[in-house]
Order: sequence, then structure tokens, then C-alpha cells
Amino acid sequence: MGTVSAELRTIVDEAAATDPAREVPVIVTLARGADAAALEGAGLTIGRRFAHLPGVSGTVRADAVDALAGAPGVELVEFDGEVWALGDSPS
Repeated sequence: MGTVSAELRTIVDEAAATDPAREVPVIVTLARGADAAALEGAGLTIGRRFAHLPGVSGTVRADAVDALAGAPGVELVEFDGEVWALGDSPS
């Protein structure tokens, strides 16, 4: 079973109380050789497949995150948010 990152866990827990059907952007890290297409059966809508990394990004309902993390081949599910380099800020 894969791990859900602490940041995503917080988002999912908050959504459980207010909007469990909320779509959450995620990055899913896969074990080498895992079938990304099979994750759609676990609720993931794939937005991007990474060419050089074993993983995908997409969206999943907050109430389906744990099922996604438990899907075969999933190592980590984390929130796909914006990041900035140290010293930078959003423009």
C-alpha cells in the first residue's frame, strides 16, 4: 500500500468534513513497471504521464485518495500544488 503525504492527508481530512467529492490535484509515484492506466479504476483522472519518472499527475476525489494509495504499484500520493524556488514568490 502506498503512502499519502502529510500535506495531502490534511487536505483530505478537511474535505471529509466539508466536501468529500472535492477534486484534488495529486502526483502519484509508482513502482517501476506499474500500470498507470489501472489507476483510473481507483478514481484517478490522469492529466499527465511523466516520461522519465515512474509516475503521473491528475485529479482524484478527496474521498478516493486512500483507495488510490492502496492500488497496486502505488508508492506515494501527494498534493500537486504550486512551488517556488527559495527567494522567489508567485508573480
